Amino acid sequence: MWHKHNDISSIVDGYFDVMKKIVLIIGVLFTFLSCSTGSTEEDIAVDIDIITFTFDSDPTNSFEEVSETIDGITVTVSNGSLNLRNIGGTDGSSGNVVISNNLQSSITFSFNKPVMVSSILALSGNNIDIEYTFTPTGGNNSVVTKFLNEGDEVARASVNLNWAYITSFTVTSRLSLYGFDNLKVIDPDTL
Repeated sequence: MWHKHNDISSIVDGYFDVMKKIVLIIGVLFTFLSCSTGSTEEDIAVDIDIITFTFDSDPTNSFEEVSETIDGITVTVSNGSLNLRNIGGTDGSSGNVVISNNLQSSITFSFNKPVMVSSILALSGNNIDIEYTFTPTGGNNSVVTKFLNEGDEVARASVNLNWAYITSFTVTSRLSLYGFDNLKVIDPDTL
């Protein structure tokens, strides 16, 4: 009986010796790989330039459409009856706001090249609870629906869109006095 126990004991000891060597080899490999890349968190960080269209940087306004160009990206907003109005920072706006001059059921934002759209500040001059539907063109993106809550002066909502490679998007609703500001986009060519 002792003989069998000694055989099992030596097998178990041998097994643990092999496991120790495997763990040592894996540890050395991980150490080698982490040292050989020479990367740090600073090397890995990506500097993303977000372009914010505030419609304050020399926008053009023909009363049928409004456009603004920043860093080679042009956005054109159209629906047939638009204007720029400085509403003094009301409800998160930053100066000029693109507004519809009368009640409209849709408004379209077009870009001169495919962009990634992060977010936009949506307003309604009706100052009632209202739902806006954002429909992208281009890329493989989803429609976003956002409910704007009545505010002190206008109904508002910050809308996260998170779209990639779109060329335009249309906002629809029941008749609304549309207002938009702080459209945030990324030029995918800079990534």
